[in-house]
Amino acid sequence: MIAVMRSDDRLIHGQVQTRIIPLNGIKRVITIDKINASNPMLKRIYEMAAPHGVECTVVDFDEGVALIKEAMNDDVRTLILARVPSVFADLYRAVDGLPMYLNIATVPAVVGEVQVKLEDHCYLNEKELNAVKEMGNNGVDVVIQQHPSSPAISWNSIKGKY
Repeated sequence: MIAVMRSDDRLIHGQVQTRIIPLNGIKRVITIDKINASNPMLKRIYEMAAPHGVECTVVDFDEGVALIKEAMNDDVRTLILARVPSVFADLYRAVDGLPMYLNIATVPAVVGEVQVKLEDHCYLNEKELNAVKEMGNNGVDVVIQQHPSSPAISWNSIKGKY
């Protein structure tokens, strides 16, 4: 079962380990990240970052789609992680029946890149902004929220600015 879908440039880090995973009863994390999936050392570091008792897999997009489809048919509470919203837009196109909710936590500013600032922790370039617009237009409840105790900003409440 897919319990949470989260875009976070930091992937698995302290906030995910101590707040997101316990709060949502997560027992499996599927991290979609081409760079880490292709580097055995980085892949292992991220897989070991999950708390004890939580299975973590770092995969590329295609392998992630297959694992997500399997996870949708079992009772293991699963967190899907990726660095940027466009990965989730691609997932919504590739996998039917995903939860219609995406939490965008952190997308950092990139020096020299044209971006819009949604929050102090969320900067989107044109590709990422278009991905968020697409998901919102397709009924996905996109929420910008860095961690559970911070204010949640619904894309629907700010989309008119963009």
